[in-house]
Amino acid sequence: MPRFSILATLLATCLTSSIATAQPSLDDHLKIAQPGSFEAGALQTLKAVETLFQTRYKYEIGRSMGFLMGRRTNGFSSNPNPDQRDGQTFIAMLEKFEADLTEARRTLQQARKDPNIHFEWKVEEIWLDLDGNGQRSDVESMTQIAAQFLSGRGSWAVGQSENNQSTEIKIRFDHADAIWLIAYTHLLSGLANGVMAFDPSPVFESILERRANLEFAPKLEVEVDAQALKARLAGLEEELVKFNARKAKLDTALKPLQIKRSELIAKRKATNDEEEKAKIRKEQLALSQEERELRRTLGGGRQEKRWIDTEIRAVKRQLAAIDPEQNIEPARTEFMLQQARAQQETIDSIYALVTSLGQKPDAARIQAMRRHWSEMLTTNTEFWAAVTLESDDQNEWIPNANQTSGLGIEIDELTIKAWQSILQDAEAILKGDLLVPHWALPPEMGVNLALWFENPEPIDVLGWLHGVDAFKFAAFGPRISEANWTALQRLTQGRAGAFAVFFN
Repeated sequence: MPRFSILATLLATCLTSSIATAQPSLDDHLKIAQPGSFEAGALQTLKAVETLFQTRYKYEIGRSMGFLMGRRTNGFSSNPNPDQRDGQTFIAMLEKFEADLTEARRTLQQARKDPNIHFEWKVEEIWLDLDGNGQRSDVESMTQIAAQFLSGRGSWAVGQSENNQSTEIKIRFDHADAIWLIAYTHLLSGLANGVMAFDPSPVFESILERRANLEFAPKLEVEVDAQALKARLAGLEEELVKFNARKAKLDTALKPLQIKRSELIAKRKATNDEEEKAKIRKEQLALSQEERELRRTLGGGRQEKRWIDTEIRAVKRQLAAIDPEQNIEPARTEFMLQQARAQQETIDSIYALVTSLGQKPDAARIQAMRRHWSEMLTTNTEFWAAVTLESDDQNEWIPNANQTSGLGIEIDELTIKAWQSILQDAEAILKGDLLVPHWALPPEMGVNLALWFENPEPIDVLGWLHGVDAFKFAAFGPRISEANWTALQRLTQGRAGAFAVFFN
């Protein structure tokens, strides 16, 4: 079965020492790589990703684009002085990304013609300068990025060796891996075209503009009687003091009853005499009645306390509106501010995603996305065919069932077959040979996504959730089932998602 825990541990342990010394950048590696080689194509692919994130940092694009820019690799700090951007900056960034991937793919396609191609890397030496400052930080290491994705958690949760010593990871990339990387460039190109098809940049610019305009919002001129508010506050605070006194008195009165209740429970458990148990039950009922009477007489319930506290906060806020020095809101810690920013970014992302999908998509971009994903699936099938035939065993990137991975991953034939079945299902969906189930459709029907790809239209999320927008693309025929994915989940010990991301 595939194992990712070993991989995550290796990546984390090698990380601790690799950032301590200066390491060559991707540009440095590209200078010495043979032009047109597999290694050059691999470096060009990583350079495309690096350039994407450098542009994101330069213009502070995606502060609220976690779903587009990838939260897991956004660990580096925000740019305090971003360059001015316009409405075309985001699309230009993705167009550059797509162009860089195309160039890398061209190099890889040429290199794969030689079945004997190979090169070696020490994984811990590779890093992406995500913020473009020329200085390597821990979040910019390929080991750190991969460990976060494969562990499913942040770097703080990735395992490390007990003595915290560095573990060198050396990988020998060969012909099959070149095919794998070509497939991955198609995946990324498809994603880029899909995002550009629904261009979310106007939505985000609108969010930023409207939020900035809050500064100029009108202020209601309402006369407030400060003295009346202060008197009301004093009355509430006095009421709170009385409540606390009643509560203390109630707690004192209830304590012996609670002790007595515990004694009766223990006594009842200790006896087998039914007559004695009946007598104890009567005492317990009398005790409960006495407790209820005390609570009724003395008060001190949680609801009363909650009401008084709420009223006090409301009055204090009214006073703060008159005199800011009366503000009762507690000072926010840095952690609280980070949490608030993260919450805002998440909500912004959800709003932008739903709103962007509701726009008329660029049909040419949608067709490009479909074309790239179709190529990805075809190339991925070629990769698995090639890797299955390999007979060598030298620090493999992705091993077959008889090889040893340089990353510590183990994979068996059943897992490979399960993944190939999923690839076949995905290809059938793109072609329209397999339908996608929808709760609003009967069992013999499903959604034909190929129809949408051929005539893309805005996606009303609510309409699709309800089903009314799915009816237009409904058809009778075989539907994809979750059986293959469930099998992969079982074979990968619940890590099918990590398998899909890494193995493509």
